[in-house]
Amino acid sequence: MSFIQPFTIGEYLFVEVLSTTPPYIVHRTVHLAGQKFNFFKTFKNVNPDSRNSLSHSGDLRHEADVLRLLELPSVPKFCDFGEVKGHSYLVMEYIWGKSLLHILRELKAHRKMLSPDFASHIAGEVCRCIGQAHALRSATVPEGIAHYNLSPRNIIISYSGEVHLVDFGHRSPRLSRDTWDQFEFRNLSYLSPEQVTCSAVSPRADLFTMGSILYEMITGMPPFLEKTPEKVINRIARCSFQEPCAVHPGVPHELGRLVLQAMSAYPDDRFATATEMGHALDHYMKRSHSTFTTTKVRKLMRTLFEKDIVGDIKFFGKLADVVAPEARLLVRSIPRILFDEVRAEGSASNFEGLELGSSLSGSGSGSRSRSRTPSSRPGSSVPASASPDSPSLMPPADGGIRSTMNYTLEELQTHHKNARRGIESFFEDEDSILVGEPGAVRIIPVHAGGPAPQPQAAPVAAAPAATGGSKGLRRLRTSILPFGEPGAQGKPIQPPPPMAWERESGLEIPSVSEAATRPAPVLGTRGSPSTAPAKRALSGGLLPAEDERSHLIGKQLGEYTITGVLGWGGMGTVYDGIQPTIGKEVAIKVLNPTLCANPQIAQRFLAEAKAVNSIRNPNIIDIFSFGIFEEHYHYFVMEKLNGITLGSFLLQHRIMPMDVAFEILAQVFSAVSAAHEKGIIHRDLKPDNIYLEKRPLYDHYVKILDFGIAKFTVSGFKSAITKAGTPIGTPKYMSPEQCRGVEVTASSDIYTLGVILYEMFTGTLPFRKNSYMEMLLAHLNETPTRPSMLVKMDPALENMILWTLHKDPKDRPSSVRELSDNLLAYLKTKK
Repeated sequence: MSFIQPFTIGEYLFVEVLSTTPPYIVHRTVHLAGQKFNFFKTFKNVNPDSRNSLSHSGDLRHEADVLRLLELPSVPKFCDFGEVKGHSYLVMEYIWGKSLLHILRELKAHRKMLSPDFASHIAGEVCRCIGQAHALRSATVPEGIAHYNLSPRNIIISYSGEVHLVDFGHRSPRLSRDTWDQFEFRNLSYLSPEQVTCSAVSPRADLFTMGSILYEMITGMPPFLEKTPEKVINRIARCSFQEPCAVHPGVPHELGRLVLQAMSAYPDDRFATATEMGHALDHYMKRSHSTFTTTKVRKLMRTLFEKDIVGDIKFFGKLADVVAPEARLLVRSIPRILFDEVRAEGSASNFEGLELGSSLSGSGSGSRSRSRTPSSRPGSSVPASASPDSPSLMPPADGGIRSTMNYTLEELQTHHKNARRGIESFFEDEDSILVGEPGAVRIIPVHAGGPAPQPQAAPVAAAPAATGGSKGLRRLRTSILPFGEPGAQGKPIQPPPPMAWERESGLEIPSVSEAATRPAPVLGTRGSPSTAPAKRALSGGLLPAEDERSHLIGKQLGEYTITGVLGWGGMGTVYDGIQPTIGKEVAIKVLNPTLCANPQIAQRFLAEAKAVNSIRNPNIIDIFSFGIFEEHYHYFVMEKLNGITLGSFLLQHRIMPMDVAFEILAQVFSAVSAAHEKGIIHRDLKPDNIYLEKRPLYDHYVKILDFGIAKFTVSGFKSAITKAGTPIGTPKYMSPEQCRGVEVTASSDIYTLGVILYEMFTGTLPFRKNSYMEMLLAHLNETPTRPSMLVKMDPALENMILWTLHKDPKDRPSSVRELSDNLLAYLKTKK
């Protein structure tokens, strides 16, 4: 509770600040007009800093219009709307209780969570309410009323156990790359994919949000838990979350399936209406919790918040002594009305330390009251005239209540302009516990046929990035097209073909990106004749059906089903996979079974999964589970990307535009720097391992792939096993240290980044050789041609590129951050 020193504005007595989060200020008030107290009222007005924004005032008016139309028992009643000297305000019924968010936080503080019956009851009541709103038709709302801003903060449970829904009438949040940092976690994390991708929004967006809220109630964890707005938006856009049963094994399967249907990436695959979802929850309750009643909700509220209930009643008992004489009778009746509302049937008093008597209900003695009489009568329709005293909304230090004062709405605005609360952190203090420790490992081993994983202290990594819905392998229908799929003439873009010596050397380890950018092989039926032994696919082709790689198609690896082959190489195969319940597509990397017997190679394979998840950077591919299938198939599951590699992009555009280079390199530098800070050296950076996707608010979103030969300079990880003196990496992009086969440092990745920079800004590599050995010797001994001799280039940019290509690591930038600071500052001036 945030009680304040009471004051009056017109006929309203302000007693509590409910919210000061921009763009609105919200108070609890007592309406002093009339002889009888019926209910508290919420007074909502636009924050002073937002007063000149027509959109916020318009939103408040829109909310008022919606409340006028909605006459539902679970929605606050509309009371008044007006404007005084440019200050808009809305008055509506106040629900005496706590928000669902407050309830979840209180339970978490006691290391508890809502049971499935409580969660289903609350969700069912909300669905009933929004179903009625969606079905409402009138001349002003021909398509019904959608909420578009559902969250646990907007679901209020009264102390008497009734479920209410507030903040109807909001429009969908206006998201843009320039404004998303203004949103807190709780403002963003319940939006639907349509909302974050700025696609066409329908009332079914509310069903997705309701599924997210039910998900949190039954698992104790929000489905899209991330530390930054950018990450949350991208997770929602991809509908990337883990099944409820995997987060909390105690979730009933029937309820889990219901949540998954509500949270489908495709609006058409969700429930047809909120009423249908409510009926599904009712059927679940009748079958599994037939004895549940709202009395249990009232008992829960009293158990959790008895101290707050008693504090409320006592506050209004004392308040009667300090209000204007004509208002005392009304205020004196409030404690008894509140007490009766929450009192258990058949009990005279069941609140510890609370007795309703004269000391609590007010003395009624005029001599004891020092309140001022308002200069305008309670029935006045305009705010009272200003008091000479400046507003002071803080209660006295001794905890008592001073006599009430009367202010104008303008004075209230002035006070809050000087004392408003800004958004200082993405997470509110109460939500910081959800994030877990900074070094917490997010990966969860998933073994085929094994038990469901146990809940983790830290948030679990997301389930695969879903590019499809729950039916088949369709792609998410948004306004964003898959980036880079069609070429300039409408033909698919192919990755640059490798040189002959690269294919034959056996030293280049195939990357995930190679598999991801090739067309999926066409698979014959099992038993079809084979005309030739299987070979590595270089640009698509046929995989013989009797090939061992095809035998895993249709198999279940953990919770994922293998549906096809994306590509293969010397280390193993990358399969196309799907989570069958909700249709999420993934990529599954399976180690060649003949290599699994080698403990060093198996350890290296596992090290790649651990490396990626230890970095925890949004521009590095997500790996969220690994395991062993049938004792000899080591695998890990990762997000499936839709886009092209940087190599394919350069093949199409040759020289990178400055603005595109800035967007891509800022993300590449961030990812590589984060890896270096964790003691991880990639050792195989190249354009084919840098993946570009079209994402909300990004034209080129970067994902770095293939940590299979990464080197770890910290304890706890095993580096790729290599023989001393043996070069390892991709020869075109290897540093001199790698060419010698000696110990490498982070400076090796900086050299490789230099080669990529050279290629981005000149359209060619610094060295073009006809053999593997000639390429190694060039990196060791030759000086690259100055870029300005190939293309027109500023000396500043040329010098920065050549700075990275020094043979001696000591002559290169000391860190990726140093390179980033200099190069990005230059590119920013050229955008």
